[in-house]
Amino acid sequence: MRGVLCILKQHELELAVAEAKALIHGWGWWNHKEQAEDGTLFFKGKRKIPQELALTRKIIHVLAVCAPGKLQERLKTLEIPVQGSFRVVLTKKVELAVHERELASIVWQKQQATVDLLNPETIVEIVLTKKKAYIGLRAQEYKGDFEIRRAHLLPAPHPTGMHPALARAFVHLVCVDRIHDPFCGAGGLVLEAGLAGKKISGADIEPKMIARAKKNCSAYYLRPELRLADATVWLPKAAIVTDLPYGKGTKPVNMKSLLEAFLLRAKTSCDRMVLGLPCEMKNFHGWKVCAHFSSYIHKHMTRHFYVLER
Repeated sequence: MRGVLCILKQHELELAVAEAKALIHGWGWWNHKEQAEDGTLFFKGKRKIPQELALTRKIIHVLAVCAPGKLQERLKTLEIPVQGSFRVVLTKKVELAVHERELASIVWQKQQATVDLLNPETIVEIVLTKKKAYIGLRAQEYKGDFEIRRAHLLPAPHPTGMHPALARAFVHLVCVDRIHDPFCGAGGLVLEAGLAGKKISGADIEPKMIARAKKNCSAYYLRPELRLADATVWLPKAAIVTDLPYGKGTKPVNMKSLLEAFLLRAKTSCDRMVLGLPCEMKNFHGWKVCAHFSSYIHKHMTRHFYVLER
């Protein structure tokens, strides 16, 4: 059985599954039934490999799938298209009595190719879960530099900024190239969308926040359209990805009234949205809830993110 295997980051696992589905399947990804198994997600058949997944560690082009107990036997019969030098990497998602050196010896006896442990041209990756063994070639390893863009490390920091990896994942969920953040704050989400190659714009009702957002984006040579504007009045034609304001540094607002006005106004500008809220919500004023994610912030705060479709 051939396909594509994603090795997911364990933190925010539910969101990691959704992000991988969004970039593999496109909009409507929530209707697809793939489920994570021991931190992996398998897609059957030939698939295009995404350029970047914020919450995935590695992607493997799978050549064969078998029961863990049949791994050595299957490896001996499998033709692996090794190009140049190679290395065998064993990724265990569970504790099983299988050793990388033994598997590498089987592959070498079939291939008779040069082994290079430091800089191989081909990486044969074998992934073990409780129920399955996946044999394939590593297609991508993601080493995103998200940690250096955490909110407190930006030139114009703000304490309520979303973690950059989460922001990038939410950007991917809407599956479009043009994105707007109407509550952009210090610009963390705008920054991640811009670095992902999206056509991005942002707005905020606070002049200080717009100044911060411009400074943060400029540090990464991005010049998105950033406007001082009320989200219930001005919205461009673009998918919306946003996290509503919260925290001690945020001006108090009537959240219920703000949300109602914003959601009604958004119907005239877009047909899909990712909306972050400080609490759960049931009435979205005509918007359909496609998916819901919870993200733990600290003992007094859990953020709720909704994927909405008009």
